[in-house]
Amino acid sequence: MWMERLWAAAVVLSLASGTASAAIPVASVITYQGQLKENGIPANGVYDFEFQLWDSAGGGSALLPLVAKSNVDVQNGLFSVDLDFGAAVYNGQARWLEVKAKPDAAGGFTTLVPRQALNPAPYALYALNPASGGGTLDQAYDFGGPGAGRTITADSGAVNIAGAGGLTVSANIGVGTVAPQWDVHAYGSSTLVIGGQPTPTTIGAQNNFLNPFGGTNTPRWGYLAVDSDNYFIRNASADVHFATEATMNSDAVSTQMTLSSAGNLGIGTITPAVKLHVEGGSDTGPASGGFLVLGAANSGNVSFDNNEIQARNNGAASTLYINHEGGDIALAAASTGENVGIGTQNPATKLHVLTSSTATSATISNFGGGTALLISKIGGTAPALTILDTGTGISLDVAGKARVEVLEVLGADIAERFPVSDEGKPEPGTVMAIDPAHPGKLCVCEGAYNRRVAGIVSGANDLPAGAIMGHTSKDMEEAPAIALTGRVWVQCDRSGGGIEPGDLLTTSDRRGHAMKVSDYARAQGAIIGKAMTPLEGETGMVLVLVSLQ
Repeated sequence: MWMERLWAAAVVLSLASGTASAAIPVASVITYQGQLKENGIPANGVYDFEFQLWDSAGGGSALLPLVAKSNVDVQNGLFSVDLDFGAAVYNGQARWLEVKAKPDAAGGFTTLVPRQALNPAPYALYALNPASGGGTLDQAYDFGGPGAGRTITADSGAVNIAGAGGLTVSANIGVGTVAPQWDVHAYGSSTLVIGGQPTPTTIGAQNNFLNPFGGTNTPRWGYLAVDSDNYFIRNASADVHFATEATMNSDAVSTQMTLSSAGNLGIGTITPAVKLHVEGGSDTGPASGGFLVLGAANSGNVSFDNNEIQARNNGAASTLYINHEGGDIALAAASTGENVGIGTQNPATKLHVLTSSTATSATISNFGGGTALLISKIGGTAPALTILDTGTGISLDVAGKARVEVLEVLGADIAERFPVSDEGKPEPGTVMAIDPAHPGKLCVCEGAYNRRVAGIVSGANDLPAGAIMGHTSKDMEEAPAIALTGRVWVQCDRSGGGIEPGDLLTTSDRRGHAMKVSDYARAQGAIIGKAMTPLEGETGMVLVLVSLQ
């Protein structure tokens, strides 16, 4: 090593001015005087130095800043420098000075050992132990000298200000800012705590959480912390945005609720268009979901999504009441009048009721004695009520009396269902007779001029019956409808001669067939009716006007 240890000749505090007094505090500069030897001989020349404070005589941690001094003149080993480490490093704890040196323009620095302890000067002792009655707040915080601004820094512990009459501040207070613009101005990562245990309220301006809807120049989030939960709030374009800690994602916070400058409240949207605007829910169902729920989840409630209303009760579907206590209900009441569907999402008419099961589609009851259903038609030629049966069931079933002023039947005959004794169901157009062996039943007619003739099975040649009578018991549902009067097609043959319109028809020897009456004496009581069309061929269908005689 080209250098030996560095001896400290003196370490003193220099005064900020020529005279020290209680009103003029000292500065943080120290004057260091030392002696440098090289190979045991006092050094001469120009040297560079680095000075660093440590918190231990050996090892430990270095304290910033590092102070460098270049081109220091050393004569007969003696030199003197002013060092300013700032006031913050002097917090009442012991400090050691480490010195590094090298000749000017030489290689690397050599650390001189050992580190040297800094001893307190009189002013430092005064600052740590102010005289009774002589210490003031000004003397404590004016350590850096007079000026427009003052800073009090505590490296550990708290700064306590106590006054018998309380604390009065006549200007703005800044927390995290040296330029407060309001009575209490919290900025950056600073927080303001109101209240005490167990649940204090904290208000802060959190710079770490950026606005996810714009760049870093847009307003940032402020936050309110109650106990261990954080709540965020910010203002953007005169709208107020709210969020909870659950929306935090890395350094961003997402808006959950917005109060617009127009007074609209948005949940799940930052652009509410109406007084209450909710987006981002799920499809409502009996057990969960929805955008908006009115009522307790474990009892009766109503859930809304963007196109559905669901009445629920403790996780199950319930009854939805509309104007339950009275009042009219108008559906699609606008002049354009849209369709209303029950059981269908695609109503094709003004009221469309659909069921995919065997249950009754609609029930209209009146217990007060008034009209249960009134269908009123105003103008036009279309029917007031149309019943379409696209299956094989009954289109209109009236349990009770039916009364009309005019009944227009589009079918061709009036028929009645009769049980038959023959095996199988007789074909439409078959002539039927009373079965003497089975009272109350019919059979296929046999024999010419049969006076037991009862009628013709209705429905041949796709000519439907106009009205069908008969008991509605289960065993009669498949019984054939026998035309008793009206127009019906009947199976005929030429055994009585050719058939022309106007000829009377009676039973034939051919089973289930009719023929032309040629013996009027025998035909009495056996006449089926009068032919309306001729017979083409030996056998075939003839339209007959049924009139049993």
